[in-house]
Amino acid sequence: MGPLLPPFLSFASGIALGDFLGLGYGASIGALALSVAFVALLYSLKFRFSTLALIPLFFSLGSLFIIPFSTPEFPTNHILNIVRENPISQRAGSLIEGKVDSIESTGRRTRLWLDTDGFIDKTGRKSVTGKVLLSINGRMELLPGDRVRLLAMLGEPHTFGNPGEFDYRQWLKRRGVLVTGYVKSEKLIERLQEGKGPSSLIQRTRMEIARFIDSSGAYYPEPLKALVISGQGGIDRALREAFAVTGTAHILSISGLHVGMVAAFSYWVMLFIFKRSERVLLALNAKKTAIILAAVPTLIYALLAGLPVATQRSVVMALAFIASFAIGRGKDHLNTLSLAGLVILAINPASVWDVSFQLSFGAMASIIILVPRFKELLGKSSEDSTEEKDKSAKKAALIFFRKRLLPLLLVTIAAGVGTSPILAYHFHRVSVAGLAANLVAVPLAGVAVPFLLVSSALLPVSEALAWITLFPADMAFSLLAGAVTLFASIPYASLWVAPPALHEVVLYYMLIFSAAHLGRARVYRYAAPAAAALLIALPWALDFKEPRSVLRVTYLSVGQGDSAFVELPGGKTMLIDGGGTNNPDFDTGERVVAPFLRSKGVERIDYMVLSHAQQDHMGGLLFVAKNMEVGEFWWNGEGDLGKLETALDENRAMKRIVNSSAEKLNAGLARIEFFNPSGGLGLDENDNSLVLKISFGERSFLFTGDIAGKAEKLLASKHLKSDVMKAPHHGSKYSSTADFLSMVKPSAVVISAGRLNSFGFPHREALERYGEAGAEAFRTDTMGAVIIETDGKNLLKKSYLTAGEP
Repeated sequence: MGPLLPPFLSFASGIALGDFLGLGYGASIGALALSVAFVALLYSLKFRFSTLALIPLFFSLGSLFIIPFSTPEFPTNHILNIVRENPISQRAGSLIEGKVDSIESTGRRTRLWLDTDGFIDKTGRKSVTGKVLLSINGRMELLPGDRVRLLAMLGEPHTFGNPGEFDYRQWLKRRGVLVTGYVKSEKLIERLQEGKGPSSLIQRTRMEIARFIDSSGAYYPEPLKALVISGQGGIDRALREAFAVTGTAHILSISGLHVGMVAAFSYWVMLFIFKRSERVLLALNAKKTAIILAAVPTLIYALLAGLPVATQRSVVMALAFIASFAIGRGKDHLNTLSLAGLVILAINPASVWDVSFQLSFGAMASIIILVPRFKELLGKSSEDSTEEKDKSAKKAALIFFRKRLLPLLLVTIAAGVGTSPILAYHFHRVSVAGLAANLVAVPLAGVAVPFLLVSSALLPVSEALAWITLFPADMAFSLLAGAVTLFASIPYASLWVAPPALHEVVLYYMLIFSAAHLGRARVYRYAAPAAAALLIALPWALDFKEPRSVLRVTYLSVGQGDSAFVELPGGKTMLIDGGGTNNPDFDTGERVVAPFLRSKGVERIDYMVLSHAQQDHMGGLLFVAKNMEVGEFWWNGEGDLGKLETALDENRAMKRIVNSSAEKLNAGLARIEFFNPSGGLGLDENDNSLVLKISFGERSFLFTGDIAGKAEKLLASKHLKSDVMKAPHHGSKYSSTADFLSMVKPSAVVISAGRLNSFGFPHREALERYGEAGAEAFRTDTMGAVIIETDGKNLLKKSYLTAGEP
C-alpha cells in the first residue's frame, strides 16, 4: 500500500463528510489544530511514525477545503442577489454584460459560461459579479474572452425535486454557478469586444479543426471532433446509447484514457527517433528524455480539448506519472495516483463528487492493484516469459497472446471491476457486454486518437497531409462504431439495476482491496471474508421488512405533466402517467421517472395506467415500458399509443380499456374503481381522461387526469368522495369546479404543474376554490415530489423539497 493512499482517502472523506455535516470554519479549524497537536505529540515521543498518523490531519484539511464550495460567500452585487431583487427577469428577460469564459455548441443549442460584470435595467447599468450558465437556441460563433451584451431570462437553477434524481443545482453550485439563463435567439446577443490572448487563439484553432473535420467527408465527423476537441452534443443519440449500453461511453469523452494514449504514443515516437541516433543515445538517457518530452503533446492535446474539468484532472494525473518515471519512481504507481488525487482535490475539492473523477481513480487504482495480482495467479507474466522463440505458428500465437492480448484483457477486467459499482450508483446500469466491447473498442480508439492529433498538428501546414492522417482515424472509428453497435444489439447487453447503497460500495472496495492483498498481511485474511459476509448480509438485513401494510402515493415532479407512483398494500406497484415534453433532447421517462423507480429498487410495474394519450402524460411511459417489466396496461381506449403500444406488446403486457362500466378491482387490500364515461358523449381528449379511485381502509385517493368542468358534471357520484385528489388539468381555471369539490370533499389536493409554466397553472381561482373547500394544496412546481401515505386510518403528507424523504 502506497504511503500516500491513507492521506488521500482521508482528505477525500473529509471533503465529503464536511459537506454532508455542514461543518463550518470553527469546527474544521478546531479539528485541524487537534490533529496537528496529535502529530506533534507522536513526533516528540519518538513513536514509530507512519502516514496513518496523518489521517486525522488530512481529514480535517478536507473538511476545511470544501467550506468555500459548500457554503460560498458572495458580495452584495453578485448576480444572484440582483436576480432575486428582480423576479421579472425570469420571465421578461434582463440585459447583462460579461466576458465569455467557455462555450459549447451542439446541433441545436449552445451552452455559454459567462463571467458577468454588468446588469442593465431602467435605472441604468449596475456593476455585478458572478458566473452565469446560459442556454441559447442555435449555434454561436463566440470565443472565450469575448465581451458580450445579451437579453436573457435569468433565474436560480432548480431541480425537479424527486428522490433519486441528479442534483443539477448542487452540481452547478460546486462549479461556482448560482444563476442560469435562457436566450431565445442568437440575435439577442451583441459582441462588444473580441477576446484576445491565448484562450481566444486556442478556441480559433479548435474551430478550425472542427471546420476541417466537417468538410473532410469523414463517416463520423461528430465523434471524431469529440475525440480531439471534446463535446458530445452533435453525436447521434442512437450511437451514444449504443456506447452507453456496451460500457464504452468513456471513449466519447476525453479523459484519462485519451490523455494516456497521447502520452504513450508521444513517448514511443520520441524514443523511436532517439534510437535512430547513436550520438543522442550516448548523450542522453533516451527513455527518461522521451518521457519528459511526452508531456508537451499531452498538454497540447488538453488545450485542443478546451481544458474541460475532466481533461484537467487527467492531465494532472498524467503529469504525475511522467514525473514519477522521470525521477526513477515509476514503479510506485499507487503512490503516484494518490499524489495526483491530493493535488486535484486541493485545487478543486468539489471534484470528489464528479463521476469522471471517481471513474478515473476507480479504474486506475483497480488496474494498479489487481493486474499484478492477476499475473501472479496466472503464473509468469508475459514480460518475464522465457519460452524459446521457435518458429511454430502455435508458439507465435501463444507469444502474441501473452504479450499483446493478455495485458489488455487483464487491464480491461481490472478497470471493469473498479468502475462497475460507480456506474451502477450514478447511472443505474451495468454492461454485460462491456468486457468484450472494450477489448475491441479501446485498441481502435488507441489508433484513432493519435492520428487525430497528428492530423490536427498538420492542418496549419497542409490540408492534404491533414486529410491523409485523418483517414486512418476515421476508418478506425468506423470499425469501432460498427463493433459497438453490434455488441449493443445483443439481448441483455446491458442491465438496469437499482443503485447500490453507499455502505455497499464501501464494502465492495474493501473486499476487492483485501482480496488482492491476501497473503501479504494478516489483517487482510480477516478483512476479505468479513467484507464479503457484510456485503451479502447487510443489504438483506436492512431491506428486510414485513409485507407492506400501507398505501403510499408519490406524485412525481415531472414539469408540465402528470406522473404518480403508487405502492399498494401487499407489495404491488402502479404507475399512473409518466409525464413528457416536446423536447426531443429530454426524455422524462429516462431522466426523471426511471431514476426515481430505480432508487426505490423497483424492477416491475404491475399496473401501468395512462389517463389519456397526450404527450405530457404519455411521453415518459415509453422508456419505462422498454426497460422494465410491465404486468398490465390500463387506459381509456382513446387516441393513438404510437411507439408505446409496440413497447407494451414486446413487454407482453396485458392491455385493458377501463371506464365506469368496468368492475371494481381488488389489488391486495386496496380497492380500485373507475369513473370515466365509456365514450360517445362528445367529450374532448382531456375530458375523456381515465378517472380512478384507490381506497384502502378508511382512506382514498382520486386521480382525475385532465378533466375539466364538462366532465366533472358528468361524474356526479357519491362514490367520488376522497381524502386526496390529484388536481384535474393541473389546476386550470375551468377545472376543479366548486360543485365537483363539494362531491369529492378532499382534505388535500396535489397539483402537478411545471415551474413558471406558460399556461399559468395552477390558476389563482382554482387555488382559491381549494382553500374555500378546506383542502390543503400541494404543488410539485414549488415543493417537488409530494408523498402521501396511509395505514388505512391516518394520512402522512410530505413534500420532498420542503420536508425531506419519508
